[in-house]
Amino acid sequence: LYILDAGHYRIVAISAATGTVVDTIGSGTQGYVEGSFAAAQFYHLGGLVYDQGTNSLFVVDQDTMRTGVIRKLDLGSRTTTQFYYDQSMITINVDSGIRQYGGYLYLGGNGNIYRFNKTNANDNNLVAGVDRFGNRNGSLSTALLGRPYDLVMTPDRKTIYVAENYKIRKIDTVASTASQVIGSSV
Repeated sequence: LYILDAGHYRIVAISAATGTVVDTIGSGTQGYVEGSFAAAQFYHLGGLVYDQGTNSLFVVDQDTMRTGVIRKLDLGSRTTTQFYYDQSMITINVDSGIRQYGGYLYLGGNGNIYRFNKTNANDNNLVAGVDRFGNRNGSLSTALLGRPYDLVMTPDRKTIYVAENYKIRKIDTVASTASQVIGSSV
């Protein structure tokens, strides 16, 4: 099991069988440094997903309001690399939910849901939202989302459920619509 230990700027690996720490990724010093697991530095960890195909972790890391990064942590070579860099934080914002389905990473953040090709971060597209916060259902091209901090996709990949701003939203990728499932907006 991998757990974000954001307050200590690291990722902790826990044995599911014994509950003991078996590894740490990150030096424990705040910053942006790529390299070996021991030397790597993280700033503000906000999302984590394991990709079995590459035996890697993808993590969302950002400083509070300037830049956001998706980082790839190769568990075989025990190294970190920058996968995607967002200098203006248009795509990546604090506590972004990230999930992996098929050949893609799905990222919820900053009022949007984005999709990234796992082998080419520049191959990405907006799935839902219009680059600003809000609370409006309807067409995916005009829907306003809050701060999506977690998401899950159905096995057929036709529906994404999003937790954001005290509610759960349903993103129907076939009908290209967003609707509220439960909760209320603040």
